[in-house]
Amino acid sequence: MSVSPITLRVAVADDLPAITECFSSSFLFDDNPDFKAGIAFVWDPERWLVAEEEGRVVGTGAIFTRDMTVPGAVIPAAHITAISVRPDARRRGTLGQLMRRQFTDATESIAVLWASQTQLYRRYGYRDAADSCTYEGDLRLLGIPDTAVPGRIREISLERAAELLPPLFDTAAAARPGMSSRDEAWWKRHLNDPASQRHGASALRVLVHENAEGVIDGYALWRVNISWTVRGAEHQSVIQELIAPETSAYLALWQWFAGLDMAPMFLLRRGAAMDERLRHLVGEPRQLQPRVNETLWVRVLDVPRALAARGYGRDLDVVLEVTDRLVEANRGRFRLTVKGDLVTCERTEDPADLSLDVDVLGGVYLGGRSLALYASLGEVTEHTDGALHATATAFSWPVAPHAVELF
Repeated sequence: MSVSPITLRVAVADDLPAITECFSSSFLFDDNPDFKAGIAFVWDPERWLVAEEEGRVVGTGAIFTRDMTVPGAVIPAAHITAISVRPDARRRGTLGQLMRRQFTDATESIAVLWASQTQLYRRYGYRDAADSCTYEGDLRLLGIPDTAVPGRIREISLERAAELLPPLFDTAAAARPGMSSRDEAWWKRHLNDPASQRHGASALRVLVHENAEGVIDGYALWRVNISWTVRGAEHQSVIQELIAPETSAYLALWQWFAGLDMAPMFLLRRGAAMDERLRHLVGEPRQLQPRVNETLWVRVLDVPRALAARGYGRDLDVVLEVTDRLVEANRGRFRLTVKGDLVTCERTEDPADLSLDVDVLGGVYLGGRSLALYASLGEVTEHTDGALHATATAFSWPVAPHAVELF
């Protein structure tokens, strides 16, 4: 039986309903107006692709235009999202068409995404580059220090949060690789809280800590899972985002949660970096019950531009031979030179010191994976003695990469 060809085009403004319906069908949930409204906050049809068959949208793929913090810099990053193909249109190469078209259309030097099915994205040169740690347990058992912290904690409305929280978030984001920028539109989407998206939990709440001078230096976005048992209330505080660069504010917020008698349980969802302070503050870290999962996947789209854009942990002069089966411009040898804050990366004909595939560069780009790890897996070949150690040290970063929101 013959089938009609599937073609790609750039979306237009009127495509949003068909796109959200296709996406929800692909991920096997029901489309609803609230989901569509959430997308509309950041809807930019010029960066959305639709795959069509006989006028019906059967696949989607989009790029959000946002910056991301990387080691030593904040750079434009193509935030890949809404990659979807309807169940009845799969196994026909549509995903590959979407991904390759994004490589052509993107003007950024790197692309980043959260992978719903991780095995798919290795095929296209992506590699997991950051982890998060979910903590869950009984606040009464953690042994949170009761050290007195100056200042006060109060609740504010979502409307006030949109006004007051961005400066603090920007400060925290600039210091943490993997965190994405949030403009006004993204804050509106982030704080949008329709009942249909709460999955049975309470409305979103906002907690802020003010220091002795009355300046907000920490906040938490949280909600409550209600649980009444034969022993009474054992509600769970679900902490969706906790931002507090100063440890005093960080500790004060956790002390406040520990004092909620009706909510002795907690869940820190997507909020724990691999170097999270909570684990080292509490007396009983085993009670955190950590579960580690990868978060961001990175794809290097322009090797010399991407490598020249980030910072490094030491001076370096190395020639990297890169393979990339999908982006021809990434293939070849590149000399990466680091002298203090001056970084250059240029194509060269000099002999290679290290050989690797482009996905390995994605894996180490945010500083959360060691090049030596991939060498141990046989994915990096050292041609010059000492080059692996020097390059791995240079790519490392003292702050673990972390993403605090899905996109």
